[in-house]
Formats: sequence, structure tokens, C-alpha cells
Amino acid sequence: MFRKKIDKTHDKISISLKNWYPESTFFTPFIVYSVVLISKFIMQILNSVKIFHQEELLNLHERENRGLITFSNHNCLFDDPFLIACLGKVDIVSKRYIAADAQNFFSRKHTGFFFSQGRCVPIVRGAGIQQPGFDFLKKVLSEGGWVHIFPEGTRNRKPEEGIQSNFTHGMAHLILSSKPIVLPFCHFGMEKVLPVGGRIPRIGNKIKVVFGKKVDLSDTGLKEIFGESCLEPSNNRDMIKKISDWSYTVLKSLEDTEKNKV
Repeated sequence: MFRKKIDKTHDKISISLKNWYPESTFFTPFIVYSVVLISKFIMQILNSVKIFHQEELLNLHERENRGLITFSNHNCLFDDPFLIACLGKVDIVSKRYIAADAQNFFSRKHTGFFFSQGRCVPIVRGAGIQQPGFDFLKKVLSEGGWVHIFPEGTRNRKPEEGIQSNFTHGMAHLILSSKPIVLPFCHFGMEKVLPVGGRIPRIGNKIKVVFGKKVDLSDTGLKEIFGESCLEPSNNRDMIKKISDWSYTVLKSLEDTEKNKV
């Protein structure tokens, strides 16, 4: 839909940076409010959304300058903003940053500008953690901001089979470097709103969103989950895998619990 074919990783980073405008502009409030309202119309009027345990997110609106990472499954190109827009008032959801695929959203100047205003941050798949987008997200978290991540890394083409297990390591790196609060949520039915290859949102679908419990991954929290030695620099590579596996287990458990309800 938005993509311009770019092959080399270096070119992807260079082009996405050229088309990324991380600072707010005169247009930012207008674009944010318009996108949120349109998303709510699509999701809450043309479709229906039920959100369970939403207070888990709303209670974190004030969190004493702690960074927040929310993470979820990814079944639709526009899980964000369609779904994120429904999770709270505009002044709450407009503060989140989202790790967005550079190829899809920042390969052209006009789309890059538009998605920048929606707090999308370009991440080049396969380029590793040492890229400007990740540095920016670390800064956001260090300043107490909110970042949303799709740890599956791409849309799940077979959501009926459940969450993909091969989580990317980007979120684990952000957790280990910023020690944030993390909050998982799982959603069901978004693939029906905009199926893979679809251009126009479908109507009449029922969407369900279920929040899990927050987990404080400060030094203390990390040690409680992963052991006393988890913060030793020599263990970083091992810890990245453990955090990725842990985040998959948390999200998969949330998915399975809801699927098994009668």
C-alpha cells in the first residue's frame, strides 16, 4: 500500500531517516486527533470493540516518570492506530510511540511525514539494535514515555494458529536498557477488519481486547524473574533471549486463557 521497493539495509535506514520527522509540527495535533477519531469510528461504529481490564493501562497514565512498554500480537496492518485509538482518551493514546516498519511507512516522503506526526518511529527489519529508531525509543523510555511494540515483528498471516513464537529481540533490548514497566494485551478479530492485502476496512466485526497484568522490570523485578546474575554485563546476550522467551510466554498465556474460556 505504501511501500517503495528498497533492497539494501543501508539504503533503508538512510531513506527512512530522510523521511522521518521526530519533532512535533504545527500539523501534529490536527493529524493525531483526526486519526484517532477516524479509527474510533471504524472500530466502535462500523465494528464493535470490547476491552477487558482496561484499567490496567489507564492506571499507568501517572507512573512517576517510569517508562512504559505495552506489547501485543499483530494481526492487522493497522492494529495501530485502529485499535490503540480505542484504549483511552485522545490525550492518553496520543502520547504513545510505536515501532513501525521503515519499508512500509517511511519509504516515501509524504507517508513518512504523515506517520511521523502519529509518533511512528522507523525500524528497519534485519538491521539490528544499532539503528537510530531504537536509540530514539530508548530515549523516550528513559524520559518516562510510552512505547508500543509488536514483538512478532510482522503481521501474523495465520492468526487462527495463535501468536508466532519467534519474537524479535528488539523489545528485550529496550527492556534491558531502560528497565520499564511492561504491560501485555492480546486482541482477537483484527484480521477480519483489514485482512492481509485489503485496502478498505471491513464492517460488522466483533473485536475483543484483553489486558494482562503490569510487570515492573526494574532491577529488582528483573532479578525476581531471572535471578541475581541477570544484570551482569557478561550475561547480556543470554538475557536478551530469556526476556524474549518470557515475553512470548506471558502473551501466549494471555491468549490461551481467553481462547479456553467458554
